[in-house]
Amino acid sequence: MSNKFSIIIPYLSNSECIELCKTLLKENTKNSFELIEIVDNNDVYAAFNDGVKRANEEIVILINDDMFVGKNWDVNYIKYTKNKNICTGYLVEPGVNNVSHKNIWKNFGKNPQKFKRQKFESWVEKQEKNTPEIINNEKGWYMPISFNKSTFVPYPNELKFPHHNDIILIDEILPKNGFSFCKVKSFIYHLHNQRWNKETYSRLKNKSFKNLFLYILHKMDLWIIYEKIISLYPSRNGFFDKLFKMQKIFFFIIKSIFFIVPENISKSELEMLKYFLDKRFKIVKQKLLLLFSFK
Repeated sequence: MSNKFSIIIPYLSNSECIELCKTLLKENTKNSFELIEIVDNNDVYAAFNDGVKRANEEIVILINDDMFVGKNWDVNYIKYTKNKNICTGYLVEPGVNNVSHKNIWKNFGKNPQKFKRQKFESWVEKQEKNTPEIINNEKGWYMPISFNKSTFVPYPNELKFPHHNDIILIDEILPKNGFSFCKVKSFIYHLHNQRWNKETYSRLKNKSFKNLFLYILHKMDLWIIYEKIISLYPSRNGFFDKLFKMQKIFFFIIKSIFFIVPENISKSELEMLKYFLDKRFKIVKQKLLLLFSFK
């Protein structure tokens, strides 16, 4: 049986990450692979679905262009991706955006130019000594992720990015259709959405939008509290997974605002939006305060 597999990676032609991403795929991948590049398709879920259709190999791995793979990252993905068993790995992030409790917070550089490759690979080598090869019935982050082409279920795509169709597919659709998940020993460094950050910051030139952005950052202290609670109460992961889904809803609202709110938003419209966010965040914060008896 051949261990050759397909890697699917969508990106924009002005991506600052893609060259380093491809270099590391070439140098750190043990098995042979075909690389399916989908360029300048702004519909990322359609791009992944199309990439799987175009794949010539049975095992396909989906990855983003701002992800840098560690040495031999592919070995366990290939070993354990079978039929309806889907593999995820360990994602390492520098904290450019909020780092999920599912991922590892460690800074090896916040852009491609400052990526400390040797330090990252040395750190991965140490981590692998104490990491099990596979943990069944556990999910890492939603990317990179491996599928069998013959059993692949396409991403839903009626609502476009930044709607979290990956969460809908992986947390809702696939489990209902008999798919199982595992977390394999594989470490990938994630710069965390460089393109989104640039687009967001470019819009801050508008003063009203800047006020909104700063306001949302102020509200996000709730998620810092949330991540701290998770680290203190690891035994309650099932409960925190439910909270995490709730967190995702609010991050979707925030990201949607960055794409949808017009740059010339009026002061009255801004106040209405603040009122709406105030109301929603207050409800969640009150629940957390009651739950953990914070004063």
